[in-house]
Amino acid sequence: MSKFNQSNRAGMSYQPNTTNLAGGAVYEVSDAKKNLASVILASMLNGDKYYQSDSDRIDQVFDLVKNLEDKEFAAKAMVYVRQEGNLRSISHVLANALVENASGKGYLRAAIRKAIVRPDDMTEMASLWFNRHKGKSMPNSMRRAFKDTLESNKWGSYQLRKYAGERSAVKLRDIILLTHPKDLRNQFKGVIEGNVEAPASLETRLASGEKASAAFEDLLREGKLGYMAAVKNIRNALQSGISQEGLDMWCNMISDRNRVMKSRMLPFRFYDAWEAVRGLQIDQFKLRQVKNAFNAALIHSAMNLDMFDANTRVGILLDESGSMSGEPWKHAIILAAVLYHALGKDNVVVYKFANDAKLADFGNRSPIDIIESTQHYGGATLFEAPMRQLIETRTKVDKLIVLTDMQLYSSGGWWSSANDTFDVYLNEYRRKVNHNVMTLFWDLQGYGAGTPLELKDNILLASGFSDKLLAVIPKMWKDENALVREIEAVKL
Repeated sequence: MSKFNQSNRAGMSYQPNTTNLAGGAVYEVSDAKKNLASVILASMLNGDKYYQSDSDRIDQVFDLVKNLEDKEFAAKAMVYVRQEGNLRSISHVLANALVENASGKGYLRAAIRKAIVRPDDMTEMASLWFNRHKGKSMPNSMRRAFKDTLESNKWGSYQLRKYAGERSAVKLRDIILLTHPKDLRNQFKGVIEGNVEAPASLETRLASGEKASAAFEDLLREGKLGYMAAVKNIRNALQSGISQEGLDMWCNMISDRNRVMKSRMLPFRFYDAWEAVRGLQIDQFKLRQVKNAFNAALIHSAMNLDMFDANTRVGILLDESGSMSGEPWKHAIILAAVLYHALGKDNVVVYKFANDAKLADFGNRSPIDIIESTQHYGGATLFEAPMRQLIETRTKVDKLIVLTDMQLYSSGGWWSSANDTFDVYLNEYRRKVNHNVMTLFWDLQGYGAGTPLELKDNILLASGFSDKLLAVIPKMWKDENALVREIEAVKL
């Protein structure tokens, strides 16, 4: 989905030492590399948030790159988030921040080229540049990287056609005309003239008039439908009138444990696919069959999280305050439901908290039923409430996960924070219940203000939400510099 290219768009101390966007005390990091790494990895740039807008986040990234002494690290981070994290928008922001602040660096051209995975990566980068610099020509490093990429012939006709961007302000043909690449296969002429021929595919089979249900079932039988494509297209298959035999094959494929593990897909993707299906006006037996398949996939996918071993006892604190509404709450409850099933109810304790805290009893409900029946009520964000209950009940957990937006404060107000901070309750919990507890504070909104990834005294702070962040967190439990090390290992 286009983010910038739209035709109608105009050293952490162990005590809180800064404030969050709600005015409360939080931690900050002094290491510029860690700060940049955490902010960009967490940046989803999905529209205005409760406290911070996209423009704020974009400006923050530009400032971080500008003030970073080691600009090559930012270039490596750009490649890392695009290739390893599959995060598009933030890589486009980084490309622009680098051409503004690292002009003339020998590595920049190659780095931008490596951050271009799809043709529309170029149109998005270009659109952001022209939006920020009205009337100015594109920098040579970006223009030459685009030309190099086009001349590499890395894309076929289908991709060139799919990402031509005919409805966008900056189109693929604009990039071609701007960079003048050598057209070794004479495909760019087709893009410019708008007559690129697409190769045979599901889309072309359907466009030719072939019955959708037959096309879907043929692909299944022939083993030509990939696992991710099967998950994404289940709604289309149901709407096409797929036969019961075809649906049986489809559901068996989605729920197959080995396929789930091999796909490395995370629970959130499966639930998104179920959300697209659940409202369809179809036979209820078929809908239940699909629901059962996705429940199985959700449970299997917990292994892809790779966050805990089977013997780990986990405490999950779900922030249900007003600022957690929408996607942050959805991600929080999905993670809680899946871990509850994967680790077993005897190894997982869940508290919801806002003005007060309540123990969440999930019982024997399926992951989807847990997700859809656990209500988000809103309110303030009193972290002390669930911690007091954990301490009073002497509930021992090995790892404590706080799923929040970090807009926390105490009932006494921040002016009395010396007695009500996270440190106070965590230290009391360590003294009375489990001295070795490891704690993850996960800022699902990704505000980036005072919530960098940093491990200190068994405390891990994570900002934002992305699939790659979930992969990094287990490493961060063991090594506070894991993320920075992975970025520094990138070859430009």
